Amino acid sequence: MVRNMKLLFSFWLLATGISVYAETAGFPKLQLTPAFPGQKFQRPLWMEEAPDGSGRMAVVEQAGKIFIFSHESGPTNRTVFADITDRHPMVQNEEGLLAFAFHPGFKTNGACYLFYSQQSPKRTVLSEAKVSVSDVSKIDFSTERILLEIPKPYWNHNGGTVLFGPDGYLYLSLGDGGLGGDPHN
Repeated sequence: MVRNMKLLFSFWLLATGISVYAETAGFPKLQLTPAFPGQKFQRPLWMEEAPDGSGRMAVVEQAGKIFIFSHESGPTNRTVFADITDRHPMVQNEEGLLAFAFHPGFKTNGACYLFYSQQSPKRTVLSEAKVSVSDVSKIDFSTERILLEIPKPYWNHNGGTVLFGPDGYLYLSLGDGGLGGDPHN
């Protein structure tokens, strides 16, 4: 009890000191400005610029769509780059199209990577797909190749990120896929 009181008092002193310092140090005032005013996305999880010099931006929505738009014109002229909503990746709150990445050589190879939830059985999928030869504003899912499937017994703890590192390798981070209390240890 005494140790907890000392810890609590130390935390209070630290918080008070930071607060007083912030008030007297004259930190600059910050103002947030919408990057694309008037545009709304449903549960956006990621935004990335295509590494092809086009200035196109991609926004991933958890329900299963990826929109692409010109950075200059803003997303008012957006198009659906990918749509997997018919696969029902998001049945419950922490499922869905969870991550996306352009291949660093996208300009020449047209490759992209998607990480998403699937049902019956519950699992997460990492796949590669290529952009359409006839329409560079769409992914051609006939080229999709499943790279990895991970069984997930539960709907939650499915977070993920797909990135290319400076070494050129594809990296995937993911949640533990477990239920609260870790029932399977």
